[in-house]
Amino acid sequence: MRREFITESFLKFNGAYFLHYFDEYKKTVEDKINVENLSKYKEYKYRIPNSNWNLKIPRVIIAKILLELMRALNELHMAGEIHGDIKPSNILVSSNEIHLIDSLKLKSESLSAGLTKGWCAPEQIISEEVDFATDQYPIGLMFLSLIEGTIYGELSEFLIPTNFNEIEKYKIFKNPKVYIDEKKSYVKNSQLEEWKLLIEKCLKFSPKERFSNEKELLSGLNKLIEKDSINGEIEIPISFGLPSIGINDNGQESFCWLIK
Repeated sequence: MRREFITESFLKFNGAYFLHYFDEYKKTVEDKINVENLSKYKEYKYRIPNSNWNLKIPRVIIAKILLELMRALNELHMAGEIHGDIKPSNILVSSNEIHLIDSLKLKSESLSAGLTKGWCAPEQIISEEVDFATDQYPIGLMFLSLIEGTIYGELSEFLIPTNFNEIEKYKIFKNPKVYIDEKKSYVKNSQLEEWKLLIEKCLKFSPKERFSNEKELLSGLNKLIEKDSINGEIEIPISFGLPSIGINDNGQESFCWLIK
């Protein structure tokens, strides 16, 4: 991402920290820098200029961020707007809220003016009317990625005309099932079926078969978080640019790193 990421935003990721390793040996150094001490990064940056950095985040924290995402989405829908292009690059995390950006600003029962392959709902691909449940499909894919599950089932092929008088082929799962390897799972066995059902409902081919509203979906995810059903961590490669000054959520100047 090519945006300012204020230090305060990292503090929300309780338990997250940076680690670095030497490129030459591909060996992780035991030294770990807590996110609350980002200033120490500058010392390492010049001492070990070729080191790589990862942000290590507990999966439950990502789940809580997705919970906030659904609250933001519910507000958007209450205003009568369908986003239509939810994907990781269109989600900004500040220190106290989630921002959905680059909305297609669709209306219910309209056709989608655009789409992002790999994240869009089936109705956007086959040029059928969108619904508020259209935005649930990419969220279901994010859940799937979070728990590292796999979808399987009937795969249908659609031939879609393009603006250049050509035909493009799309393969779409029809009501896929979710597979989670119990031996490698980040989900507790007692909640495996609940996670599967939640994701499978989000990924229904027809928007009418998905959750009736975001509050219902939000409630389902919140219950799974309260049950402490997910564990493990995600490591995200990250690189820093120059130290800078940004404006925090209180409108005050705050130290930050420009990252990409």
